[in-house]
Amino acid sequence: NWGAEKATITLLSEAYARQDKQEIKNILSYFLKINIIIFLTIGLILFLSAPWLSDYFYKTAEIGRLTRVIILTSFVGIFFGISTIILQVLRLMSGYAWLNSINSLLRGAASIGLIIVGLGVFGVVAGHLIAALLLALASIVVYEILARKDELVPDL
Repeated sequence: NWGAEKATITLLSEAYARQDKQEIKNILSYFLKINIIIFLTIGLILFLSAPWLSDYFYKTAEIGRLTRVIILTSFVGIFFGISTIILQVLRLMSGYAWLNSINSLLRGAASIGLIIVGLGVFGVVAGHLIAALLLALASIVVYEILARKDELVPDL
C-alpha cells in the first residue's frame, strides 16, 4: 500500500465535484499507471527474489514462495481498488459496503475452505488470491455499470 488509493479518492472527489471529465480520466489513469509501474519494478523484483531472500534470512524458501502469492494478490487487487474508489466518490456507500463485505467473506471462506482440504498456510494465501481474482472480475463489472450510469466516469 503506497497511499495511492487515499490520494486518488481525494483528487478524484475534487475533480468529480467540478465535473471535470478529463481530470477524472487523468486521475484514474494515473492510479492504474502508478500501480502497474510499482508492480513491474518493486513487485517484480520482490516476486523474483522472495524465495532467495527468505532462504537467506530465514533458512527456508517456503516463506518466499508464499510471499509471491501475496504479491500477485496485491496486483490483482488494483481493480477492486478502482471500484471502491469510484463507489466512494459517487457516494454509493451501500455498494461500497457490499463490495467490501463480499471481499472479506470471499477471502475468509476461500482460505478456510483450502485449509479444510489440507493446504495449510498455502491455503490461506491461495484463498486470498482466489478471492482477489473473483473480486477483480466483479469489480470490473461494477465499474462498467457505474461508467454507463454516470457520464463523468470514463470507460475502463
